[in-house]
Amino acid sequence: MPVRLLRLMVLCVVVSAAGALAAALALASSSKGAGTREGGAAAAAVTVWAGPPQTIAPPHGISKQADVLAFFPGAVTITAGQSVSFQFSGFHTVTFTGGKKTSFITPTGSARQPLLNDVSGEPMWWVGKAPLLGLNPAAVPQVGGATISSVSQIRSSGVGRIFASGNKPPKAYTLTFSKPGNYRFVCLVHEGMRGVIHVLPSTATAPSPDVATAAIKSQAVRVIADLRRIQSKNPTEPRTVWVGTGKLDGAEVTSFYPRRLVVNTGDTVKFVAHDPTDSHTVTFGPAAYTGQIEKTFVSAKGINPFGAFPSEPPGPPAPITYDGANHGNGYINSGILNPYADRQPAPHLIRVTFTRPGTYNFECVIHPNMDGTIVVR
Repeated sequence: MPVRLLRLMVLCVVVSAAGALAAALALASSSKGAGTREGGAAAAAVTVWAGPPQTIAPPHGISKQADVLAFFPGAVTITAGQSVSFQFSGFHTVTFTGGKKTSFITPTGSARQPLLNDVSGEPMWWVGKAPLLGLNPAAVPQVGGATISSVSQIRSSGVGRIFASGNKPPKAYTLTFSKPGNYRFVCLVHEGMRGVIHVLPSTATAPSPDVATAAIKSQAVRVIADLRRIQSKNPTEPRTVWVGTGKLDGAEVTSFYPRRLVVNTGDTVKFVAHDPTDSHTVTFGPAAYTGQIEKTFVSAKGINPFGAFPSEPPGPPAPITYDGANHGNGYINSGILNPYADRQPAPHLIRVTFTRPGTYNFECVIHPNMDGTIVVR
């Protein structure tokens, strides 16, 4: 894959939260519902948004770190022979997996991680053991034709249309559903984003356009209310930091809660994924060091292992002892923390025991401006 495309992909991944919420959370005037068949004419295409429908600005009082990882509406009913036009607001795909499990980040063959040392000169534990990681090549181009006739078929918009759009809205992805069934789809980038197209027989009557319009309006109202609630909440459990926060409807805030926590020497802090639809990391170290990991999270070499993998080797669950000098410069990393609603085996939390007084900064190397501080007395 060209380096320019990879760099653009990184940029799109990390800025999608800021741009997408501006799409937000109120019904776009351009949203369309299903038409009704009249005189044998085909019903009009239904519009579904990947990300919040485009509007002028986000609602007042919503965090700049907020986003909505959802399809609007999440469920649509049409009749066989009718089309759905998917519009894009944010860095997303529309992917019909055919019931098969797939991921945006995958091993790149059988190759293993090359020799890479930490700042102290010691090899990282994953050298020669963990696989090289890269972007799923099937996630970039459009997969399949413009018609789908079985729930077992694979169709995908791909992310290539996002890159090709430049500063213009991405090209719509339109599919015609030729046979009845319940066609489920996901976003490969954000696997918590899910939707379904219910296709009735062609002899049935398609719902009124008002049905889809009302569904989007109702969904937007719920999401706005959820964002207002979650952006001001902190954990009630002591010495706990939420890594992101969100709801199953896709409302999320890419921030740590709290962003600043004061503890005593010897205390153990639990960093736990609190976002059901998005992945994050907890990465300690000098700002220049962790910032470079963020900038190179995706590169021509694949996924940066210093961001993707835990800094400490696998073993029985135990806190990481942290004195600010780990790995020669204070680097430790959770690796990718999966959404808490995800059943994948990757970790959902990390525990750190702080053994030396000081002020320690950390960040998520996937999302920009997602930063936090632990003050140890």
